[in-house]
Amino acid sequence: MQMPRRLFNGHHYGPIPIRCAVRQGCPMSMALYALCLHLFRPLLELQLPSIRIGRHSRPTSVVVYAHYVIIFVTPAADFTIIEEAVQLIERASSSVINQRNRRP
Repeated sequence: MQMPRRLFNGHHYGPIPIRCAVRQGCPMSMALYALCLHLFRPLLELQLPSIRIGRHSRPTSVVVYAHYVIIFVTPAADFTIIEEAVQLIERASSSVINQRNRRP
């Protein structure tokens, strides 16, 4: 299925073909990562139950530090919410999580 071309600032644009992944060490990689997390984190925080970590912290369900994402799962149904959020971000960004290189 071909995406329709649209008009933006007087110019036509359409899908941008992606021919390779972001290379390790690319200065753009951190900005792309932050952009994805900007969508992913609030999506999960709205749907997952929050827990309090420490006495003086606010309740949360997702902690992000550098390139690590920690998601606190309470009931087993939370895994379905996480999977649906990942699929939504994948569809919205036309990206796919690489399951082959996942670390245990």
